[in-house]
Amino acid sequence: MELIRHLNCPHCGTEKALSPAAILVHCDACDCAYTVNGNRANSVGTVAVLTQKKSKLSLGVTGSIEGHAFTILGQIRYGNSSDFWSEWFGITGSGQVLWLVERGPQISFLQYDEIHDIHLNYSDMVIGQSIDVGGEQFLIHAKDTAVFESFEGEIPFDISIDRSFPYISGFFKDEFAILEFCDGAIARYRQRAVSLEELGI
Repeated sequence: MELIRHLNCPHCGTEKALSPAAILVHCDACDCAYTVNGNRANSVGTVAVLTQKKSKLSLGVTGSIEGHAFTILGQIRYGNSSDFWSEWFGITGSGQVLWLVERGPQISFLQYDEIHDIHLNYSDMVIGQSIDVGGEQFLIHAKDTAVFESFEGEIPFDISIDRSFPYISGFFKDEFAILEFCDGAIARYRQRAVSLEELGI
């Protein structure tokens, strides 16, 4: 993968090589967070340093999934009412974005799509309820709110610390998925468990 941009942190001046997808960047020299717009970097404050846990995933790790080689460039830490987890941002040699979710010992490959023309009210969702989502039955297993706690490296979108996202999780038949309710839209994240061997890590 070619890193085509080199930008300086607007706070401390440290240079960083960035992917074409970078939108929000963490400077590991001064913990400044800044957004990227073309060749301009704009500071948006500082972020908390992530508490590192034992993991085979880290910035710079390379692997392969479904025939696509990738490099991990960012980590997001989310939390809810009882837990926390990491979502790892990777990019392939062709510039395709991918995500891996790490929750405890389990790693999952995340596939995203946005649901259109479906009207679901989050406040009406009940654990144990089965709902129709685009012709598929979805059994609700949990209902909570995810909070963006911090990040490292780079990520391909802009987001503020402590931003929250109501969600429900459950199953389409045997497939685990999350429906996230955000700004009037519903995003669907299908998750498939993968092994380190499958990822080539």
